[in-house]
Amino acid sequence: MSDDCVTRNNELMGAFHEGMFIERINILKDFVNEHPSIDLGCGAFMPKLLGTTHACDDSALAMGFLTQRGWKGKFKQVDISKPLPYSDKQFKVAVCSEVIEHLDTEEEIRGLFKEIDRISNRWIVTTPSAFFDDPDHKFYFSPNQLFEVIPFERDKFIIYRKGVYYYITNDLNVSKLMNKKWKKK
Repeated sequence: MSDDCVTRNNELMGAFHEGMFIERINILKDFVNEHPSIDLGCGAFMPKLLGTTHACDDSALAMGFLTQRGWKGKFKQVDISKPLPYSDKQFKVAVCSEVIEHLDTEEEIRGLFKEIDRISNRWIVTTPSAFFDDPDHKFYFSPNQLFEVIPFERDKFIIYRKGVYYYITNDLNVSKLMNKKWKKK
C-alpha cells in the first residue's frame, strides 16, 4: 500500500470522528444492528467503524488498510457499477455511504440502487447534499435529482436530509435514528 494512500486514509478516518461526520457515522452504526451486513464501496475504514461483516470496494488497497486496522470481515474487490457478486437477500443490512456522487452516470446510480435492494433486506445510502462542495464529486444532488435517480416507487423508500447529508433508505421506520441525539465522545 502506498504511503500517500495510508496518509490519506488516516486523515479521512480522523475527520470522521469530528464535527458533521460523527452524526452520520452514529446513524449508520445504529442502522447496522443485524448481521450479516455489508458496506458497499467501503473505502478503507467504514467497515471497521460500522462493524459490518462484509465489505466491497474497487481497490484492493482497502483490504490492506482494513486488515491493518484489525477488521475481521470478508472483503471482495468489485466494480460497484456492475452487478454485484452476492446472492439475492444475502445480507440483512447494507450500507453505501458516500459512493453514488462519485459514479459516472445516472444509469450507474440506478443500477447500484437496484443491486443494493437485490442483495439486502434493509439498506441505507448516504450522499452529501448539493451544498457540500468536493471536487471529486460528479453529482451534487437536490431532493428532486435524487427522486430522478432512485429506481423505485416513492412509497418504497424515504429520503431524509440531516445536516449536509441525504439518507435514502427502504427502512420506513428509520425515523428514530434521524431524530436521535448523540453526545460527542
